[in-house]
Amino acid sequence: MRTRLITTLAAAVGLLIVSVPHCFLKLDEQTETGEVRHWVVETSNPPDMINNGWSKYSLKAGDEVTVTMHQVKDPKKPIGRVVKVAFADGKVLGTGGGGNARSGDSKSETYPK
Repeated sequence: MRTRLITTLAAAVGLLIVSVPHCFLKLDEQTETGEVRHWVVETSNPPDMINNGWSKYSLKAGDEVTVTMHQVKDPKKPIGRVVKVAFADGKVLGTGGGGNARSGDSKSETYPK
């Protein structure tokens, strides 16, 4: 996936798909005009995700998160690759890929506790 733009957005989790070779997040962003924009963002492979503190229970539908990602070159396409996911309670999960993805507190942390 060729990406260039770093994008941060607040969104509700629709679904976390844990699969090989990569995991995916489906997100619903409420735009300024009130429309819902549906995003599909790629994460890393399951072993890397586990090493970065993720589990299949890390996110559930409806969770409000702030996602930082590498968006594809065309900003009209709601597609990207996750750098990190931040929760309202301050927890952060990284993916270990580019753009300071691996925050110091996310690698060894399992969420939820």
